[in-house]
Formats: sequence, structure tokens, C-alpha cells
Amino acid sequence: MAYPLRMFTQRIRALVLKRSIDLVENKKVELLDHDDEHAQFHVENQKDGYYHVEVRLRDKQVTFTHCDCPYRGVGLCKHTGAALLQLLLNDGFDVSEFSELDFKLDDSEVIDLEAMEENVRKIIKEISLDNEFELVEFLSNQDKDKLLTFILKYLEESEDIRLVIMAYMWYKSQNPKPPFLS
Repeated sequence: MAYPLRMFTQRIRALVLKRSIDLVENKKVELLDHDDEHAQFHVENQKDGYYHVEVRLRDKQVTFTHCDCPYRGVGLCKHTGAALLQLLLNDGFDVSEFSELDFKLDDSEVIDLEAMEENVRKIIKEISLDNEFELVEFLSNQDKDKLLTFILKYLEESEDIRLVIMAYMWYKSQNPKPPFLS
């Protein structure tokens, strides 16, 4: 799910964000290469080595991040946070612009992409195990106006797989279940 670079603070815990800021302020982040669609970093670790961080961008939005560190906590790791912060700083951002709202003290406030991906995997598994659900048949049986409303509602935030998932969730909410074509 793409998000504006400035909004990365919604995906990182407060303590981790503070450590990211420290890494940047202590010059522990090295930008290896950067263009409109991609950036790579080396971020120093505590063992006199570094972790490699990759960031992919589209239309100035973050579409993908990866760090080869072993972090398995909630949200982004400090190395990814530092890399994203470095990109912001390169565009003229000042750390003093962070507000209280940028620091997520409660883990439940953090947008956790790994948890979202796990939920998506569970839904896809449920879809594959539901022998009664046939996407094309389900969609072909819908009222044209309802279907158009549904598609327009989810189109902006949806990629193909999300549309399938949303269609399935809509299908599951129907009472009684719509009849399928034979």
C-alpha cells in the first residue's frame, strides 16, 4: 500500500522513530543511489557493520521498503525509518517539523504492513478453500448499479488482488447468499 514519504511515521513506533532520528543525526546513514523510483542505503549497525535498506517509490510515494536486519517488531525498523527520514531531509525537511502525532506510543496505533500482509494471506487462503465462491459468477449476478458503486468505492485504494478480496468480503456479507449461475 503506497503512502506519502512524510507519512512513514504512521508505520513506526515512537522509540524506533527516535532511534532512526539518532542514526541520521549521528551520520550513520549512507545514501548509495537514488532516483525518482528507487533508493538504496547502508545504515550502520552496532557491530561496526551496516544493514542494506531498499526503498521503492512511485509518484513521490513509498511503495516498498526492505531492510536486511533481523527486526521483527511492530512496524518499520529503525534502519528503514532512518533511510526514509534521510530522503525527507534531502528534500528540505527538518526534524523539528515532527509533532507529537508522529510519535506512536501505543503499538496499536502503528500501521503494521506485515500484520496486514498476514491478514491478506489468511483471506486469500479462505477464498481458495471456499468452494462455493466463484468471483466471476458472483460479480455477473450483481445489479449493475450496485456493482458499479462497489467498484468505484474500492478502485482508488485497490490493486487487482484487493478488488478480489473486497468482492469476497462483499459476497460474505450478503444475506441470503446470492444464487450462482449453474
